[in-house]
Amino acid sequence: MASMLSLSPGTLKLLSAAGSTLEFFDFTLFILFAPQIASNFFPSEHGWSGVLPVMLLFAVGYILRPLGGLLFGHISDRHGRRTVFLSSITLMSLATLGIGVLPDYHAIGPLAPCILLALRVVQGISLGGELPGAIVYTAEHAPANRRGGATGLVIAGVTFGNVIGSLSGVFLHSILNDAQISQWGWRIPFIVGGILGIAGYYWRRKFSETPIFKAACSADTPSGLPLKIIITQFPAHLIRGLLIASVPASIVAVLLFIPRYSHHYLHNTGISDFTLTTMLFLLICLNTVMFAHWSDKTGRRPILFAGLGLLTVSALPVWAILLNTPEWSYIIALLTVPFGMIMSCYETMLVELFPTEVRTTGVACCHNLAFALIGGLTPALLESLCQAGLLYSPAWVLTACSLATVVAVFGLSDSYQQPLSQLATKSD
Repeated sequence: MASMLSLSPGTLKLLSAAGSTLEFFDFTLFILFAPQIASNFFPSEHGWSGVLPVMLLFAVGYILRPLGGLLFGHISDRHGRRTVFLSSITLMSLATLGIGVLPDYHAIGPLAPCILLALRVVQGISLGGELPGAIVYTAEHAPANRRGGATGLVIAGVTFGNVIGSLSGVFLHSILNDAQISQWGWRIPFIVGGILGIAGYYWRRKFSETPIFKAACSADTPSGLPLKIIITQFPAHLIRGLLIASVPASIVAVLLFIPRYSHHYLHNTGISDFTLTTMLFLLICLNTVMFAHWSDKTGRRPILFAGLGLLTVSALPVWAILLNTPEWSYIIALLTVPFGMIMSCYETMLVELFPTEVRTTGVACCHNLAFALIGGLTPALLESLCQAGLLYSPAWVLTACSLATVVAVFGLSDSYQQPLSQLATKSD
């Protein structure tokens, strides 16, 4: 095995992004293959109602993320960033592999959805520590003038996990018919993702601890619970962070709902649902990397404000075109520019809100609470609203979250060129 010290900072960034890609690929497969999972674990002949139970299980994974964030955040802030990296990817991989091989309702009855729920809980707890851990780890390794680009690469990696998830759907539909995919084909991406995640564990064994955390360990650091310190000393930072993370949460939720929305509510047969989702996530990846590097030169706030403004004024018009001309599904691609601008900056801004001794816990709380409350519940909410005929609801969700984030960012200083060791040393 290669020595931990033999890995360059660039290699560490790439491996961090690759690990996050695998974790989000595993996590998002659940909703991308929601119809197939519903037919296998919630069959209609046993009284279940369509894909809604799967949407709710998807929400469970999101809702459990704050618990995972608190658990892994505490471990990271008190025992090191590397420990979290190893444990989070292991849990996610085993749970994903478990879903891929789990017998369905017809084989083991009601026990099947119960085990599926348990595996989804494990996925949620794991992911709650994965992304905050990866972001903090990468940011603390990066020079101050390249922090945005480094963390943006991890966010692009996360988004690319959604891309390969969608590509797996495109690939399966190209080689299998609908009946084969529904019966057993949907399991293939879960099994492959689980195996690749286990391989990712061996990559991460080569990781070294961050210099900033090592320096903090040698200094006098608070002995209390990181969460208590954040609530008592940094409450305004916590609220700002929650609002900053709300827009990315709504973006991801809407994008993951697009295949269901396009097929079931727009009755669009002109383009594969998975092809559309793949294109959107890939464009967001490219925009995220570009704007993240730009943020190291201009600051985070100008790019975030521009993205929020563009999204606020364009979401409803784009949806109006989409509803009136469903075959123009590609029109949604226009929104990937503001999506990418927002995604490029928000995690770096969260990192810059909190000091080293509580940084992972702070990022995890802001990110996971926003994604649990907004990201996890939005697909089920959108399904209910669209069933009621409110087909503009995805655009309204994006607009409302954008306006809330604009309020949060006003008055927030831009720390894009300052060393992390000098940030957030004073309470609110």
